[in-house]
Amino acid sequence: MIWSIAWRNVWRNRSRSFVIMSAMMMGLTGGIFYNAFMMGMNDQRKRAAISNELSDFQIHHPEYLMNQEIRFVVYKPDRLCGKITSLGNLKGVSYRTKNSAMIKTASTAAGTMVNGIDPDSEKLVTNIYQAVVEGGYFEGSRRMPLLLSRKTAEKLHAKLGSKVVLSMANEKGSIVEAAFKVTGIYFTHNDLFDEANVYVMRSDLNKLLDFDENSTSEIAVRLGKTAEYENFRKQLSIALSNEKNEKKIIIQSWDELDPTLKVIDEYTVFFSYIFMGIILFALAFGIINTMMMAVMERTREIGMLMANGMQRGNIFKMILYETLFLSITGGVAGIVVSAALVAWFGHIGIDLSIFGKGINSMGYNSVVYLYAPLELYPIVAIMVMVTAMIASIYPARKALKMNPVEALHYNG
Repeated sequence: MIWSIAWRNVWRNRSRSFVIMSAMMMGLTGGIFYNAFMMGMNDQRKRAAISNELSDFQIHHPEYLMNQEIRFVVYKPDRLCGKITSLGNLKGVSYRTKNSAMIKTASTAAGTMVNGIDPDSEKLVTNIYQAVVEGGYFEGSRRMPLLLSRKTAEKLHAKLGSKVVLSMANEKGSIVEAAFKVTGIYFTHNDLFDEANVYVMRSDLNKLLDFDENSTSEIAVRLGKTAEYENFRKQLSIALSNEKNEKKIIIQSWDELDPTLKVIDEYTVFFSYIFMGIILFALAFGIINTMMMAVMERTREIGMLMANGMQRGNIFKMILYETLFLSITGGVAGIVVSAALVAWFGHIGIDLSIFGKGINSMGYNSVVYLYAPLELYPIVAIMVMVTAMIASIYPARKALKMNPVEALHYNG
């Protein structure tokens, strides 16, 4: 009975109820939309880093990441890759020869990291082949092909077919040079990564450096879609335990290779709830004000209910239920509208190409696809209910403090 009375009371002043419900709906829609925008940006950045730069796991010599010198190698990569492949549920495994170098044209020069790859196996662990915007991805049989980024091409004043010279130190410390031909230009929306990396055939780089073919600078591992991440991490550690114990290799996951990605991801989720809390805190004052007006307008009515024997606990429940109905109705509308917007813009994206250069310089895509984890919505719903219950306390206490006799004679 208290529920039905409270529901009818909500609609006694439709205009006021619609105002507070609309405020709740717009507040939640704006909050969830903003959070989904930020989560979408970070989720894209994380996935792009894994797809283009890091893979799920990388294996190196323990000292390689500290110095990135060509002499710190992993021996017998074929045998290690065989052990990894035997674990199953993989998209692919690939290994690379990597070395710092100067890349030069007739007009200018720049520092870069040269990645010597096997094109076919590299396709299984990174999406660089999909990022090629001009030319091709090591197709054909051209001699000494090289793939560089659009950003690097602009800096070097290079284009398809241009000759560039790579100058680097080999394992013995001697400087070696060779001319390569630009056969492809790629673009990944991450200027920092693009400027720092060029790709050549591993066989060409090994020959130039006189590098041991039975060794590699790094092994990259990409998991299948259904792989259980933590379970595979344990299996990988067990499979390569001998090499790890002998300190010949170190295994690192993407979040260990670039911990900032995980930190930003976690902080984005944390601050999204803080942001929603601030919005609901502001909306709580509107709810309190609305319910105070409702209580003051019904002073005589509440006095009459008390005089007729309605317990104060039921008066409190009535005010609480009214507040809950107002908040939940607006909250559900806000969640439904925001879920629809997130689904829509998660599909078509929001084009920020007008700010593309600034966004790309920070490693983010200029087209943002909204993303909100499913658990966000029930948590927001709970936050709405808690806000409503807290907001109902002051108006309900005000009603409970009324003297029935004075309330019946109230003429305000």
